[in-house]
Amino acid sequence: MKKGQLSEKEFSYQDFIGKYSDMNYVLVVKDQEYPNSNLFTILYNDKGKIYDILDEEMEKVLATKALHQTPDLEQKYSPQQLLKISSGTIIKNEKYTDNSTFPKCITFYTNIHDFGPNEIIEIFEGKVTEENGVFELKQKALHSLVKDCYIQSSNSFFILENDALIGPFKVKNTDTSGEFIVEKSLWKQFGKYKFEIDSFIEFRVNDITRRIHIPKVNELQIIEKLDFVTDNDLIDEFELDIYSHPEQYSEINTKVLLSTLKEVISSNYVQSTQQSERIIRLLKKAETKVISKIDIGKVFPEITELKTEIDNLKLEKLSLQSELEKVLDQKNRTENEILLVDTDLKSLRDEITHIEKFIEEKAKEQKTNLESEIKRLEQQKASLDTEIEIERNKKEEKIKNLENLIKYLEEKENSLKSGIKTLQDEFTNEQKSAHLKLKELLMQNQHYNILSGREIFGESHTPLNSFTSFQIVKSTGENLSKFEKYKNLKENILTILNKNNRRIDSHFLDNILLSIHQNTLTLFAGLPGTGKTSLVRLLINILTPRERIREVAVSRGWTSQKDLIGFLNPLSKLFHASPTNLYNLLKQLDWEREREIFMDSPLAYVLLDEANLSPLEHYWSVFYNLTDNYASKNNYLKINLGDSEVLEYPNNLRFIGTINYDQTTEELSPRVIDRTNIIRMDNNKSLDINRLTSMDISNINLSFRDCIDIFGLIDFSDQHDISMDETFDREFNDIKRKFEELKIYISPRVQISIKQYCKIANTIMYEKNKPLDYCISQRLLPLIRVQGSSAKAKLNELKDILDKNKYDISSRILTDIIQRGEEGEVFQDNFNYFLTLSNV
Repeated sequence: MKKGQLSEKEFSYQDFIGKYSDMNYVLVVKDQEYPNSNLFTILYNDKGKIYDILDEEMEKVLATKALHQTPDLEQKYSPQQLLKISSGTIIKNEKYTDNSTFPKCITFYTNIHDFGPNEIIEIFEGKVTEENGVFELKQKALHSLVKDCYIQSSNSFFILENDALIGPFKVKNTDTSGEFIVEKSLWKQFGKYKFEIDSFIEFRVNDITRRIHIPKVNELQIIEKLDFVTDNDLIDEFELDIYSHPEQYSEINTKVLLSTLKEVISSNYVQSTQQSERIIRLLKKAETKVISKIDIGKVFPEITELKTEIDNLKLEKLSLQSELEKVLDQKNRTENEILLVDTDLKSLRDEITHIEKFIEEKAKEQKTNLESEIKRLEQQKASLDTEIEIERNKKEEKIKNLENLIKYLEEKENSLKSGIKTLQDEFTNEQKSAHLKLKELLMQNQHYNILSGREIFGESHTPLNSFTSFQIVKSTGENLSKFEKYKNLKENILTILNKNNRRIDSHFLDNILLSIHQNTLTLFAGLPGTGKTSLVRLLINILTPRERIREVAVSRGWTSQKDLIGFLNPLSKLFHASPTNLYNLLKQLDWEREREIFMDSPLAYVLLDEANLSPLEHYWSVFYNLTDNYASKNNYLKINLGDSEVLEYPNNLRFIGTINYDQTTEELSPRVIDRTNIIRMDNNKSLDINRLTSMDISNINLSFRDCIDIFGLIDFSDQHDISMDETFDREFNDIKRKFEELKIYISPRVQISIKQYCKIANTIMYEKNKPLDYCISQRLLPLIRVQGSSAKAKLNELKDILDKNKYDISSRILTDIIQRGEEGEVFQDNFNYFLTLSNV
């Protein structure tokens, strides 16, 4: 079978859902033009059923890797080695454009693996000589492949010879000329097999035509059983037969020795006529060697001593000859070295003479140039001195005029100040008088309102008909799966960023969207200027209309909900909303609940800028207990603002805060840390998106119903399964034990949030270790506030676990915590997550 004729239906990564494995993989070969990044796709194997590749979409795949991953793809695998993508996924390459050299799809470096022994059997063209076991490979471009992947391994292969397959073989080593020495492989019965169209798969890649046999796909039919024995193996077997049968050799008459050898050759100790003929030929060439190995001492005991002496003299002669050859060789090498040294010395002398002459000429030239340059600069200096003197006179005249003007203006300023002072005094007196009159009128008006009952029976400021419906008539994801909905959401956000040359990691965006929707409160932490507020502002403007957004600049000194929402006047019974306008947003959500239109309306978002300028647990306290609640039919979240002012909403409000850590801010209490994801913005991930305008941002009409479906929210849902697999439980339990050793308590609330997060993140993030990595960095590491050398040792043990599981984000943050605790006298042995957010 040939590539392109393997199946009627062609395989594309866009039709595949799930992850690749050893049972379903894509067969690939490195592109020799771009061996460190590009892979040619050959076929797709799905549990023994093979498919052609749709070349229009995935003729090549780009293999990408992180900076810390070594060795490179080019170094790790042989140039023509057969590989497989048997883990992870293949996704669209966002960097591909028309006429681009980039492949259209991409996978991760860690998803590429080599094949196990005899999982793929290759068919090579060439010739093998049985006498010496030498295999001459016809396709020289595959020489490095055989050398790297077949020598001293159990990998087997067949040789195509005269329209038949001979084998299987395996490679022992190479001879002095570089040719391969082969022997029989025990993988399959050795012999001649039919070379049929169904017994192999043929393809052409890197300008080389290759054939492979896949055991579970192709069938092999044997024609004839063969044996494969080299000359050396025959000699060894023959000598073994001689020593194993001493009765064949008479001590009476040595003249019959050769005839006895012939009798042994023709006896049943030799396996076949063909091998007998080869042994006879070999014996004629090595008759002396064979006879010398027979114990002639048994035939002639009286010559044993003489033979021993002769052997010793021969050995001594060989030793002396070897030493003489070494001395002569050393002499020749020494003479050659002397000759080379003399030649090099002469060459160096000539070169030194040439260099000295060149330097002398160059020095003369440079001296002449420098003298000319000095003369030119002296003339230029004289000219500049003259210009400077003229300019100085002009400036002095101008300064004198300015001093006169300043003196005049100062006199005029003093005159104006005197007039202003007079007017201010007159205005102050008038203002005081008007203020006293206004105060008197207000007192009279208040008494009048109390007597008339206006303040006691006052009505709400906001009439019901002032609210607007944001109901999405037809959701864009109405006929799509939740995976497709999320894919469209993510692509829309990345498109807006890419149009403005802003780049953000795919898994980082996944983390942000999951965190802010699965938690009532999410905090973005980092040094000033890392793009926290700008990023949040961009995302929420994409997710919901501007009317459902409140940007709150938290001020220092906020102490209660009156600063965030407002307060109820006990005298007038009227609610006075704070300038944040959050009260009107809550009324809007309450209005939507009453009309049951909230499921098809977008979420509402509140941005708390500089959220820890005042203690969060004070001014945000009304929402504290609501973080553990979820909404269901006829059971909504309630906010009691005093007296009869009670608002209800269906948990479709999210708070997103930005925090800094310095002398002007408040520390987050353990109660706050226990209820929020803290997303850290590093300096190297700074996002300069302040230049984005409202014209750049388009709303995606994401309803509350879509959020419940995409992000696995438990509101209005009966399915609360957060069970995870054994691998997750094992790795998470290892982390928990280290925190217990540090005397850090991980509450059930945090554990449930982590499992709920990972349950959804595992379905949308391409890198399998990232979900738990983000949870550790955002939910567990902020709990670290320990001291002492013992704590430092346990933190290093925790870091070893993070490195072992490739939790790179958490490991990097923990390294910062340890390093900050080792710095100076102020933070010595004080290990605190929030110290890493300070630039002090």
